[in-house]
Formats: sequence, structure tokens, C-alpha cells
Amino acid sequence: MNNTSLILYARRSDLTPITFKMQSALEHNHTFLETWLHGKSEKTQRAYAADMLRFYREVRKPLQQVTLADLLAYAFLDEERDRLQKQWQRSVTIGETRREVQRLHRRQLLLWLRQQFQEGITDESLFELLSA
Repeated sequence: MNNTSLILYARRSDLTPITFKMQSALEHNHTFLETWLHGKSEKTQRAYAADMLRFYREVRKPLQQVTLADLLAYAFLDEERDRLQKQWQRSVTIGETRREVQRLHRRQLLLWLRQQFQEGITDESLFELLSA
């Protein structure tokens, strides 16, 4: 399959273009993205392009296959990333954010399980709760 390139500009001080490769079957993505960016300032184009690249790297699927769940998950991770950057006072990747969210969810599950056992829940009742 032939490749087509969409040149997007990331948030870099040297304004070096980043080429985002897409399969020719996805060429309408190229048209959509060019149309969306058309007429916007160079600074805005760079900012939006960087956001799009992060999104594409995260969802790893063509635009026409992106679901609402994909968008919501990405928006959640991006908001969490911003929160963690402020909390940790350093740059945080989406991957680090995902791992931190997973770590917190596992911790909350273990705390909940401990509480359930301390309250005397039976194995069968716990199984029913978890399989519901």
C-alpha cells in the first residue's frame, strides 16, 4: 500500500516539521486535517498538530475507526496528565498517566476487598458482586 505524508508541526522552538505517515487508504484523514487546520495561525496549527499526534499515538487507529469511547478515554487521560504534571511538577507522558491511573485503581480495589473481608463477606457473595 502506498504511503502519504501529512506534515504537522509540533510544539518545538525550532519549528521543525514532524511527518505523520498514513496509509493511502486513509487519505481522507489528510484532507480532513488539512481542512481543519486551514486558515489558522501557524502557532495554532502547531499546537493542534501536536495534540493530534499525541491522540493518534495513543489510539493507534485511523480516524474513521475512532469511537466516542476512544475520545473520552483520551480526554480523561489528558486531563489526568495535566493534573499529574502540576502535582509532580514535571512533564508527564500519557503512558505514565495511564500507569498511574491503573495503579490507583488497583489500590482502591485492594482496599475495597480488604474492607469487604473485614466486614465478613463470604467468598460466594464477593464473587457475585464482582461478576455482576
